[in-house]
Amino acid sequence: MQAKSIVPWLIVATCLVLFVSTARAQLPDYFTDSSSKEYREVLYHLQALLPPDAVLKDNPLAYSFFITPYAQLDVRPTKFTNPEHRAEFANFNFGAIGAMYTGTPQYIKNLAAAVLCRNDDCHQDKAEHVAAFIQVADQELKLLAKSEQLSIVQQSNDQLFRINNAFFVGPSVTVYEPSAVAGFVPSARTTQFERIEQAPSEIAQLRALSMPLRKLMASHKIAAIERHNNGALNIIVAGFADNQYGAVWKESGLTLPSKGDKNWAGFEYQELLPISAKAFYYQTN
Repeated sequence: MQAKSIVPWLIVATCLVLFVSTARAQLPDYFTDSSSKEYREVLYHLQALLPPDAVLKDNPLAYSFFITPYAQLDVRPTKFTNPEHRAEFANFNFGAIGAMYTGTPQYIKNLAAAVLCRNDDCHQDKAEHVAAFIQVADQELKLLAKSEQLSIVQQSNDQLFRINNAFFVGPSVTVYEPSAVAGFVPSARTTQFERIEQAPSEIAQLRALSMPLRKLMASHKIAAIERHNNGALNIIVAGFADNQYGAVWKESGLTLPSKGDKNWAGFEYQELLPISAKAFYYQTN
């Protein structure tokens, strides 16, 4: 996400966040009346869940903690079928949430670029870092690739993590149902359990099922891992919006893409390095 592309979205996004009446023509093409209403409902929910005043505007790093991949403020449109629209929305949401929590457009622009490497040595260091994780997590990655219970494993810390569409916060868990039109997650459609033990067993068991992998992710500072239906795993080390780096792992049949190709989320591969026959490092932008 380049600075020149985020600035217009920051302007429109600020209008959305303040709930000012925004002309339909000003919104991105992928928004319909129904999906824009859903997104406003998401913003209302997030404001109630994490009041902007609780995130000090003179400490925007607090905001960045919650906007990392698949964290609480990283809203995803799971029913968008166009990869380009998914990528555009990632930037839009990043600007909208940033306007709500920091009010500092320059900080948001700088944060978006902070994870990107600018030289080969930087890429090599990051590739070695994620390769070390893959080596020690090999058995857990194999289990995740075949799992019928786990599709997304995200961890901010050991008391704040996401498994699939369930967000665990200390002793409680909130389960999100994707919104009807855009499939937003998080959404305004929630079921909250004050105690994890009160949740249905298929939700409550996710904490224990994911724990061995989450421990390894924590020790190697891995933000999130998502499983795809073809058995591939997207291991996201860090990132904001479409600016991310990590690795793609697959037990067999892995194909190395080309620079300029797009991943599942619609994010463009800017840099690629082979790690092994099972994995490659990437940077998207």
